[in-house]
Amino acid sequence: MRVLSPTPAGLRTAVGWLNASQPVGMPTETVYGLAAPYDDVRAVAAVYEAKRRPHFDPLIVHLASSSGLEAVADLSGFSDTERRTLEVLVQDVWPGPLTLVLPKRAVVPDLVTSGHATVAVRCPDHAVARGLIELLGRPVVAPSANVFGRVSPTAASHVVDELGDCVVGVLDGGPCPVGVESTIVQMLPGAAPVLLRPGGLPLERLRETLGEVATSMAGDRIIAPGQLAHHYAPATAMVCWSESVAELSDAVLEERLAGQREPVALLVFADLDGALARRVARRVAADVRVVPLSLDGSWVSVAHRLFATLREADASDCTRIVVEGLPRDHGLAPAVHDRITRASRGRL
Repeated sequence: MRVLSPTPAGLRTAVGWLNASQPVGMPTETVYGLAAPYDDVRAVAAVYEAKRRPHFDPLIVHLASSSGLEAVADLSGFSDTERRTLEVLVQDVWPGPLTLVLPKRAVVPDLVTSGHATVAVRCPDHAVARGLIELLGRPVVAPSANVFGRVSPTAASHVVDELGDCVVGVLDGGPCPVGVESTIVQMLPGAAPVLLRPGGLPLERLRETLGEVATSMAGDRIIAPGQLAHHYAPATAMVCWSESVAELSDAVLEERLAGQREPVALLVFADLDGALARRVARRVAADVRVVPLSLDGSWVSVAHRLFATLREADASDCTRIVVEGLPRDHGLAPAVHDRITRASRGRL
């Protein structure tokens, strides 16, 4: 796989590959995507094949700008009030980490939507992604550029590690600033908005425009990416605690971590002064490596570092990944909890 700089020459090379039906790794503000022209069925099929992705899991169409929305989405069934709400939302948050599931136009291949009458659409907040789409002259699909079900890539090197020679190249746009996938909301004529996946746009921000937003749990019917119960998973066994390290007594902490014959990665929300690492080292004889998810105590930092931290732990000699119970407050917390729960299959 070639790693391209996002220069004009690099973008032209990537567009040449896309026009030849060869998928290309593409940076976005959320995670790196595996891009292919949305209306090129051969290229879209190559995306599914490279990712080993089941065809029942639909793809997200990425636009260069919001002006391209009605080329792929059919808004004719919305009332004037619903259209105004949708337009305000798009103007406020695009480009950004929000995917809208809307009625689709016939031009969108069934392979992209897994046969559903809806299409997932977003406009990424990354200049390289939008520049590539604009130069190509048509939208792209761009699911995360990794083997299906595994940890999403947030750097070009992750794409290389994941897909290798299965993909011709990747544009290196640097680390993804958000670090978790987009929030997905379904909006259909005559129906209340439904949150299908928490993500990089906090629910509070959505409610500023949409009012109340219903929530949907993963079920038998997959209508958008990220709804499977097991996803975003490292190869290393991973468990989540319901309590934080600070909430556990020394005796319980020792009981849970002592006796480990192989190294363990203990992921904590933050450890700004190193006190948690010192406590674990003092109380637990086993090799337990305390790894903070946040470097500044914010959810923004947790989301930005989550997938990269999971990848580093997975690549280390640790044979178990433990995630302490994280706070359940606002902002990006629901998105992080969603990814960790699915990555660990909800195991406590």
